[in-house]
Amino acid sequence: MDNIATWLDLALVSARPERARTVRIHDVGSGARRNCFALSVENRWLHAGGGELTVFHGMSTVLHFLKLAGVRAFEPGLPRREPVSCGGGACLCLDGRRKLERCARAAGS
Repeated sequence: MDNIATWLDLALVSARPERARTVRIHDVGSGARRNCFALSVENRWLHAGGGELTVFHGMSTVLHFLKLAGVRAFEPGLPRREPVSCGGGACLCLDGRRKLERCARAAGS
């Protein structure tokens, strides 16, 4: 997947459910980064506004994000082969109150 999708593309999935769009959850974790996931929309990796791959720490974070975005239909995708860093600033996790926040790993803690 060379092309990218933005959060706007993801919003269109819920805004126009009559158009078939494929949203997939991909395992991108390895080594110390286990339990990290990324999304693809129509075979394009989901990136944040700054151009970084959006990474989610934990499946519960991915599912919460999709629920907030109004995406009801998704499926598992193949694991990503390229290494992924959570340090680019677009890594999200859930805090104790189940709110999305920048992952502490991305913040350097």
